[in-house]
Amino acid sequence: MFPDDATAERWFKTQRWGVNREDLHCPRCGGNRIRSVPFGKPTPCWCSDCRRNFSVRIGSVMECSKIGYQKWAIAIQNCLFRNETAPSPKVGLFGSGDRLRKRHLSISA
Repeated sequence: MFPDDATAERWFKTQRWGVNREDLHCPRCGGNRIRSVPFGKPTPCWCSDCRRNFSVRIGSVMECSKIGYQKWAIAIQNCLFRNETAPSPKVGLFGSGDRLRKRHLSISA
């Protein structure tokens, strides 16, 4: 679903601001006078109201992370859409569910 970081970044932008360019706003000040900065990685947007750069990461759990958009998108998709029909529901993002469950029981006992 997310073959690269650019696709995942577009997905995050759609989830946060929708598909209309008019819905884009600054996460810091709420201003809507936004322009794109060419070659502005990692902050490709500029807010003329607060005069600061920003990206889709600002104000989210990804803000201070060096992990790419693709890994974040896959992790979020796995957390949101994991259900009993998954091929192996006991294997999560951080390893075997049984191992973590046993460790939790030994700590809490």
